[in-house]
Amino acid sequence: MTAPYMFVFRSPGIMPFVAVRAAPETGRSAGGSSTISANNPYPPMLEDTIKNYLITSAGVDPAKFAMPGLQVADLALDSLGLLEMLFEIEDKYGLQVPEPMRFLAMSFTEMVADIESTVRAHHGGQLPALDAEKAAC
Repeated sequence: MTAPYMFVFRSPGIMPFVAVRAAPETGRSAGGSSTISANNPYPPMLEDTIKNYLITSAGVDPAKFAMPGLQVADLALDSLGLLEMLFEIEDKYGLQVPEPMRFLAMSFTEMVADIESTVRAHHGGQLPALDAEKAAC
């Protein structure tokens, strides 16, 4: 049995970002910045990985993620920024996300759900846990 644990990511000039690894037996978060709920139905590690990349590497203001109905277009990513974010996800989960430009017309929630669906399809219906090295990237 693997115990849940938490990562705290820090970057100069940016507020610390917390990602929580879910307990594998339940798929539920052990606490932290995100939990599975009716409003947030996807596992927290994937959402947190995406948010962390956008905040630390793409310079997205963390406050934007509190906006209801946040659109990917509201993140002010150009096509190269979107591709770089997807490359991070592809590297972490060992897959290729098809047609990446379609995400520009989606909400942030829809994008995360779509990426999760792609990851699960590639991994036999499972969302694989990331090891500490991959999660910290």
